[in-house]
Amino acid sequence: MPPRQSETFFRLPELTALVAGQLTGPELYSAIQVSQQWNTALIPFLWHTIDTDLYGWPSILRSHDSCQLNDHSKGEDWIRLVFKKYGAFISCLRTRWKIIINVAFSESACTQLTTLSTFKLEQSHTFQEETELLRALTASLEETFGNLLLAFQPAFRTDYPIISPLFVGMMEPSKARFRTLDHQRQNWIAAQSLWLLILQNPGLHTIRLDWELKDMCSLTSLDFLYDGILRMLPNLVFLESHTIPMDLERLLACVPSLQSYRTLHPVDMESFISSGGGTEYGQFRELEILGVLTPQSLARLLRKFPNLQHLQFEALQVSNVVYSGGKVNNGEAEGESEGLWSACQGLETLRGQIVGVDRLSYLQQLTLNRLQLLRTTEGKMSERELATVNRQREIHEQQREIFKKLSVLKHLKVWTGSAVDVEGVEDVWV
Repeated sequence: MPPRQSETFFRLPELTALVAGQLTGPELYSAIQVSQQWNTALIPFLWHTIDTDLYGWPSILRSHDSCQLNDHSKGEDWIRLVFKKYGAFISCLRTRWKIIINVAFSESACTQLTTLSTFKLEQSHTFQEETELLRALTASLEETFGNLLLAFQPAFRTDYPIISPLFVGMMEPSKARFRTLDHQRQNWIAAQSLWLLILQNPGLHTIRLDWELKDMCSLTSLDFLYDGILRMLPNLVFLESHTIPMDLERLLACVPSLQSYRTLHPVDMESFISSGGGTEYGQFRELEILGVLTPQSLARLLRKFPNLQHLQFEALQVSNVVYSGGKVNNGEAEGESEGLWSACQGLETLRGQIVGVDRLSYLQQLTLNRLQLLRTTEGKMSERELATVNRQREIHEQQREIFKKLSVLKHLKVWTGSAVDVEGVEDVWV
């Protein structure tokens, strides 16, 4: 590109962003070396996202603390220089390395994050850390060879440094367990740095907290989590937290902007549904939880989230839906059910296992298989065989009634449950 055309191009930030958004990290790295003008214009795009699973980051972080670093190696000093120099450009940070969390906070330049995701912080070790952990475990086994159980007793200290007065009385180090005490200290520093990094970025709209964070620190007060952390994030839209069981009602009260919440912890949905009166959370779009719902509680949950688009839970308990005398009865007043089920017309995805559905016994299924194989007509069946066929029909009607209720959710596209045809549902997962 001729110099004058290049100058004109970079004067149009929308065009620059459009082109830069189509380039990979290596391509952007090559582009910034073309000229000073290209460097100035494209550096913010190069450092917009740091994903430590991409490009050269894995090898750098696996060896950053090695004592054999040469002039071409990138140790901790290089990592710190990167965040000090380019931290203001970083908007999206995805990492599984404690050193990245520590540096991102300690250099105080990483303050423009909108997305922060952590993965397997406890399992990501450098070569030197792995050697030290193996040596410590071997020494422990040798020292207690006569009683192997003692080798696995957790080591524990509580006198590690607290890097902020915010944490006094609010959190403490987790037990070292099969780690060295030095590893426990590193975990403790990284856990504090992570919470402070979150507070350092009030513009965050997406947070994913690693499951293994619970092995790095223990919160002794959930008030710190709700009022000291989450309430300080007015723009938070997406939260995925597998670290701490949260009270859904309190979470939504602290973060009214929240639209999506995912967790692998059980949630007391019955308590949430019955509390708060008729409070509706119209901004909410996505919920993934562990928990068992009944058709009634599911309907009432949908009424609390009238604009919900995606819902995933552990199981739908339908054992109270019975079929007898040619009529299905689910324990709800006539007409009330339809109003509840139709409360959430925007739902597109519903994921969960249906449990409690009646099924044939093993012997009944064998009988039915034999009748189908022989193509026996009803007039030639014994009373036991006829009872089995009638039972199968009742079960099928029960299943169809369950899906008939789900079909009231007219925009539903995906349901993970059973291979029963559902009118109004575009795609059924098995």
